[in-house]
Amino acid sequence: MTRRSGGCACGAIRYQVDGEPLVCFICHCTDCQRATGGGPAYDLLFPVEAFALLKGEPRVHWTTAQSGKRVGRYFCGECGTPVFGDIESLPHARDIPVGSLDDPGIFSPTLHMWVKSAPPWHHIDPDLRQFEGNPREGRHLSARSESDR
Repeated sequence: MTRRSGGCACGAIRYQVDGEPLVCFICHCTDCQRATGGGPAYDLLFPVEAFALLKGEPRVHWTTAQSGKRVGRYFCGECGTPVFGDIESLPHARDIPVGSLDDPGIFSPTLHMWVKSAPPWHHIDPDLRQFEGNPREGRHLSARSESDR
C-alpha cells in the first residue's frame, strides 16, 4: 500500500494518507479562491479512514459553501498552511490540498468543479470533465466522461 505524508510549512502539523486518492480535482468556488489567495484549489480526496494526523493540533475554520453544505478548512495556527479539510456532503472523504503533500507529484486532476465561479483569466483544461457546481454524487469518482457543463 502506498503511504504519503504531508504537513505545514513550519513542521508543526504532520499527517499521512494510505492508498490512492479517490479523485484529484480543481475547485473554482469563491471560497476556495479566497482560501488560496485568488486561484482555484488543487485538491485530492482520500477515504477518511486512510488519513492519520501524526503531529500537532490544527485550527479549523468552518464555512457554508455555495452548495449550502459546510466545509471545514484545517490549517496550522503557527504558519497558516492549509493542511486538510472536511466536506459535509462527502463525509467518507478527507480533502488534502496538493501543496501540503511532501511530494505533490501525485496530483493529476481529472475534473474542474464550480467553473461558473472561475475568473475569466484562469485556464480551464478542456480535456478534463467540467461541472458548473458540485459534481453529482458518485459521478465525480470516475476519471473522465462527458462534461456536465
